[in-house]
Amino acid sequence: VKVLCSLVPYDSALQLRTHTTQGMAVPQGCHDLLRDYQLLARTRLKDISGSTFPSTQALQELQALQEVQALQEVQALQEVQALQEVQALQEVQALQEVQALQEVQALQEVQALQEVQALQEVQALQEVQALQEVQALQEVQALQEVQALQEVQALQEVQALQEVQAAVHNRREPKPRLPSLCRHCRRCRRLCSSSYSAVSCLQLCSR
Repeated sequence: VKVLCSLVPYDSALQLRTHTTQGMAVPQGCHDLLRDYQLLARTRLKDISGSTFPSTQALQELQALQEVQALQEVQALQEVQALQEVQALQEVQALQEVQALQEVQALQEVQALQEVQALQEVQALQEVQALQEVQALQEVQALQEVQALQEVQALQEVQALQEVQAAVHNRREPKPRLPSLCRHCRRCRRLCSSSYSAVSCLQLCSR
């Protein structure tokens, strides 16, 4: 407040009028100084209002101040707009990066899932093929065993049939009678007892 009091002779009418019409926030101990300043500023305004030149200067100062304020507002607005554009661009870029990352992750998950499914299908196909091979091998072994058993049974049946035929043939064929013993020689008695015919016995006896 003391500084403002010292600047009263040099302030313009606009600045003094602003200080006197608009209240200033000061500490409680400075209210007396503020009243003295406002009284001094009003007195200075009365002195300035007596001449025409200071009013014209005050108008020019007001216009200049308004232009400066308008320029500052325009600059601030441009800065805010530029900042908003930068922020919007950054948000768009971040969103695009997130979307691209999500797409890449989704594609990787789909590829991993497809690989797992393909691997499971290959494993299932291999298991089916191995099972089919085992079944085919078991069927071949069973068929071979059946064939071998049928061959053995057929061979046994043939052998049994042959034995039966031989037994039937033996039953039908009459047993040869041994010739009567030779009376001329006892040497041929032993020979005649084995399957020698009477003719051979006589031949032996004649010798």
